[in-house]
Amino acid sequence: MLLFFIIALLRFNDIFGKIIETVRVETDIGAIIGRKKLDDNGFEYISFMGVPYAEPPVGNLRFKPPKPVKGYTEFEAFKPGEQCCQAAIVKSETPVFTGSEDCLFLYIHTKNIDLSNPKPVMLFLHGGAFEYGGGGAYVPTPLIKEDVVGVSINYRLGALGFITFGNDLAPGNLALRDQIEALKWVKRHIHNFGGDPNKITLFGQSAGGVSTNALVMSPKTRGMISNAIMMSGTMMMLRTTFKGSQPQRFARLLAKGLGCSEERFDAAMLECIQKFPFKDILNLTRTSFTFTTEGSNFPRGAWIPSDDSYSSDPVLPLETVLAMKNGYFAKIPIMTGTVLFDGGVLIFKNNFEEFFDDFGTSAIPFSDSQEGTRDDLIDSKVALRFYNGGIYNMLEALNETIDLITDVYFLSPDQKIAEYASQYVPVYNYLYSYKGLASFLPMYMLNSGEEYGPEAIQAFRHVSPVHGDEQGRLFDLMISSNEQDHEMSKVMVKYFTNFVKYWNPSPEGQESFNMTKWEEYSTEKKYLVIDKQCEMKKGIAEQRMRFMQRMVWDRRENKAERNIEMRNYMKQVQEKMIIKDNYVHK
Repeated sequence: MLLFFIIALLRFNDIFGKIIETVRVETDIGAIIGRKKLDDNGFEYISFMGVPYAEPPVGNLRFKPPKPVKGYTEFEAFKPGEQCCQAAIVKSETPVFTGSEDCLFLYIHTKNIDLSNPKPVMLFLHGGAFEYGGGGAYVPTPLIKEDVVGVSINYRLGALGFITFGNDLAPGNLALRDQIEALKWVKRHIHNFGGDPNKITLFGQSAGGVSTNALVMSPKTRGMISNAIMMSGTMMMLRTTFKGSQPQRFARLLAKGLGCSEERFDAAMLECIQKFPFKDILNLTRTSFTFTTEGSNFPRGAWIPSDDSYSSDPVLPLETVLAMKNGYFAKIPIMTGTVLFDGGVLIFKNNFEEFFDDFGTSAIPFSDSQEGTRDDLIDSKVALRFYNGGIYNMLEALNETIDLITDVYFLSPDQKIAEYASQYVPVYNYLYSYKGLASFLPMYMLNSGEEYGPEAIQAFRHVSPVHGDEQGRLFDLMISSNEQDHEMSKVMVKYFTNFVKYWNPSPEGQESFNMTKWEEYSTEKKYLVIDKQCEMKKGIAEQRMRFMQRMVWDRRENKAERNIEMRNYMKQVQEKMIIKDNYVHK
């Protein structure tokens, strides 16, 4: 199997496809020149790479919302732009940092440009725990063969993408604000590339799925998205809230580490941290890929989206449960799903009892506290006993332990989003179970820092598919594949592009490849198993989901209900005060 981590390196060292000729596109802010190419299978397509969609967020624009790009002068979109600043996932005695702050680029791929017959647009948001990755690695040739325009983007990562002061000086959620700026660019200019600005599907995997969910909830994207696909990532997997986690404390830690004033979240503090090289900031704020504190200064999950009602221009004015449960989101069709062994992304020590005692509340979070309490640790141990009998040896209960991680982070949050959203809009849910030739698993094992022996390696061979493996069916990731993989790709691409075109993955008259009819989620909790033979089922992992409901969702839903009751009460009080004030004034 192949380590998927080299995908980005390969893609950025080789401009993919044989060049045929250049293609010029005129926009209202200048000309962009791309290239027509041939892939290894003789498929001809047009590519525009590294197109700036915003001004470089450097200097006094660091930690600020993005500014739209001013214009182009014969911009040659021939090569990938830099990825956004990030720590490389490599073993090294000293940290290795890559990328640039001048990184807000997008990538456009299309089979052809026909302005008289615009194609639906698929805008992809990459994964990487909000700390790694870039849009240039994802070439959607399988998708664009079905007459869609594929777009992918870079957005700011880590501290540079999420530092907040809890005020308008540094409002936070900058990664989401970048994505919204890119969405605005696509809405305004994609018609010049043969895309339909009124048919934009937002889709993303892992952190990109979380982002997709966030943008669906954001009032700032109203009327811009026609439908959404969330792949192994939703906002529900983030347990923390702004009030619960107080993320502005991370800005104070950064300021202290750089020797800046940390007393007030003011202009002086901002100006000071803006002066330092990005590598100094990354070195101080990088987190651990596992949940230990070794080699890191901030907890894993420090740099994530959060509700930001403190801002005068919020991206997420409401907490996720309150928003989704009560219908405060874009009323568009939604596709959402997970991978059978998504939890394989977090491979721990063979014997992790000590690890679990120290970091169990971070690895298996049940409350909205980022610090973790004794009650959280007890809940985590109860969960471990429910799933694998309390066994601390990974190899004795490998699948059950991975099921626990899968459910906490991916499957259970995914099912709650499907449950909430299906009360208001059509929802199509899936479980990707196909075991392909290549997998991300070797990379996850490498990142665990564990030395695995033959017995462990043999056990892990059965853990497939894992988090991210489904991307090999939708994108040309330069990975090993066989004929069965290609057939699976055709089926999955057809489902996805049907959803993009018709708001239904298997509409009447569009069936092919003996495709199973994909039914809506509904109150029966229907989902499609995507495998060599696709089939519809009901009620995924019902006992496990019932356990998660009792352990996680009951308390979060009760808290959200209390919050909305308090909001309604305060609104009534304010209305009465206004009436009284008006009466007295008269």
